[in-house]
Amino acid sequence: MKHVKRIKEIIHANVHAKSQRMEDPQKMVSYLLSEMEQTISNAKSSATEKHAQCRIIEEEVKEAQNRVKRWERRSLAAVEKGRDELAREALAEKNRAQRAQMALEEELTQMRSIALAMNTHIDELIAKRDEMRDKQRLLVQRASYAKQKKAIVKVLKDLETSSVSQAFNELEEKIELLESEAQMAGFSPKSQHTEKEFSQMEQDEAIEQELLRLKTIAKSQTGTTT
Repeated sequence: MKHVKRIKEIIHANVHAKSQRMEDPQKMVSYLLSEMEQTISNAKSSATEKHAQCRIIEEEVKEAQNRVKRWERRSLAAVEKGRDELAREALAEKNRAQRAQMALEEELTQMRSIALAMNTHIDELIAKRDEMRDKQRLLVQRASYAKQKKAIVKVLKDLETSSVSQAFNELEEKIELLESEAQMAGFSPKSQHTEKEFSQMEQDEAIEQELLRLKTIAKSQTGTTT
């Protein structure tokens, strides 16, 4: 179990370190999927080895069991023939065979537990890989949006403290001040244009009145001469 946990920790550390250096979300997700595929492949190979080791140990357990039975038969045969000393030696060999059998059975139990745990982790990895595949496009979009948002926030933050932003704010304040002064003075580009129109109209009216006065005088002089 410790071995499996250590493998998971190393894989997680490597994936995290490499993904942190990636800028393109598509490449990052593709890389993670590739790493998961490689991890699954390695885990399957390791699990296959563990199962093979289990089969080897199972054969060794059977051999140990056969040795125990063989020394049991030999000790019984020695007792039947009245050879107690030989029976004692056979029983000693039987005890050693039993201890070896118990050690092998313990090793087999542990190996089976490791193999079972690895199969469970493989299933979890496969499920996670399939989930990531299904969400790949969404994950890329989310990562891309987060990256763009982060960049925009940084630009806005930098702009707030930059000299360009400060100069722009000062210019805007000056324009607002000029507009305020012009409004207080009753002057604006539109009012200036209107003022010219009224001045021209008044000038034209004065000329017309002056022309009319001259015509009246001329007409009056013409009537007196007659």
